[in-house]
Formats: sequence, structure tokens, C-alpha cells
Amino acid sequence: MSLERIQTLAANLADAQSLLVATKLDLDAQVNAVMAKAMPTINKQVAAVKAADEALRDELFARPDLFEKPKTQTYHGIRVGYMKQKGKVVIADEERAVERLFENGHELEKSTFHYVKTSYSLIKSHVAELPGKFLKKIGVQIEADTDVPFIKNTATDVEKVIAGLLAEGGK
Repeated sequence: MSLERIQTLAANLADAQSLLVATKLDLDAQVNAVMAKAMPTINKQVAAVKAADEALRDELFARPDLFEKPKTQTYHGIRVGYMKQKGKVVIADEERAVERLFENGHELEKSTFHYVKTSYSLIKSHVAELPGKFLKKIGVQIEADTDVPFIKNTATDVEKVIAGLLAEGGK
């Protein structure tokens, strides 16, 4: 294979990419036109949904007494009422909480180690900076550090469009 053959194949790829990008840009223009036409109606409907949601929410906040039992009710496919929120675990002094867990852990059904995480791991981005001789000494190796052929379009926007289309599989 010669450089002339590679140049010809690169030209074929560039032409195919250009045609694909032109088709995608045309499609985008058509979609944008449809969206522009529909957006005023969609925006009005979104505003109406927000207003209706806000009115219902305000009424629910004003009348919790209506939802003591049952706590929820369904009207017209909309479930309304009150429910317990999950809550958030807040640990003021984690070190002290871990100590107390181990002190009182005998009261628990599960082992105290079920509730505590202890781990050590290498930070790969930092380890990659170490000299090869030292990496070998600690049993770490760098994989796939050889030259491989690549193809990259120099027009990055075109590359992104094509990558997106290829990822979608032409859907």
C-alpha cells in the first residue's frame, strides 16, 4: 500500500463525511423549523401545567387536615396527599460516630463492619506518573502504551456530528 492509496482512501472518507454532515445539517434545519412553529404552543401548555401544579400544591399545603387518614387520594389520575420524606443522614462527628458504633455494635443484628467502609486503593492518574522501573517493582504495569493507527477529522465540529450519528447507529 502506498501513500497515494492512503490519500485516496482519506479523500473518500472526507467526501462521505461531508455528505453525512450536510444531510444531518439539513435534518437539523427541518427539525428547528418544526420546533419553532410548535414552541409557542408548548410554552403556553408548560405555563398552564406549572400554574395548575402550583395551585394544587398551595391547596395541599393549606389543608393537611384533609389527608390525615388516608394520607393520599387519587383524583383524575393524579395522586395527591402527604407522605414521609426519606430524610438525610447527617453525621456531625464521623470519627466519634464510628467509635460509638463499635462500642455499641453488640446490639446490632449485623456486624459493625457492615456499616463502616475502610479501603485503600491506588490513584491511577498519580501512579501513571511514576517511573517504569518503580511501577514494575510494585507490580503495576501500563497496558496499551503502543502506537496504534488513528483517523481523526481535523474539523472537530464535523467529528462530533459524525461521532454522534455513529453512536446512534443511524437511528
